[in-house]
Amino acid sequence: MTCWEYYFAHITNTIFPDGETVQDMVNRLGRDGWELVGFDVHNQGWFKRPLPDAPVDESASQGQAAARTDRPGRAKPRRR
Repeated sequence: MTCWEYYFAHITNTIFPDGETVQDMVNRLGRDGWELVGFDVHNQGWFKRPLPDAPVDESASQGQAAARTDRPGRAKPRRR
């Protein structure tokens, strides 16, 4: 069974403090293996990527992804 890591990012059409644009951010996430899977009316982008070599344990079999330490972007990822 594939375990997934989820990342939620507030996306607006502005330039970030370091000069990064929304397009730059989404492209960076894509290079890091994140796939945009949803977008809501509150400008929240939903991304997911598989957890490589995730250990099979009770929480994973119940649909909860294991934690990862490499976090992209500015927002804190949440797992489903």
